[in-house]
Amino acid sequence: MKLTRKQILFNEDDAHQRELLEWVATQTTNFSGYVKDVLFAVRSGGFTAGRTAVFALPTTAVTQTDDGAGISDIFGEGDDV
Repeated sequence: MKLTRKQILFNEDDAHQRELLEWVATQTTNFSGYVKDVLFAVRSGGFTAGRTAVFALPTTAVTQTDDGAGISDIFGEGDDV
């Protein structure tokens, strides 16, 4: 069996990334399988994702915090990701 590893890093000092990490830990014990399910849903048209992977949700998206840090730091907006 040939396996390919892709890493995702969370900066736990960043409030947005820490919250995302804590939330996903409550969703599944199989992080790899969960991420693959999300990717498959995006690929199949279950979600609309742009370069910053912002999904249409029934809540208001967070774009900026009181300290001025934007959510784009999670997705490397402006970098070649």
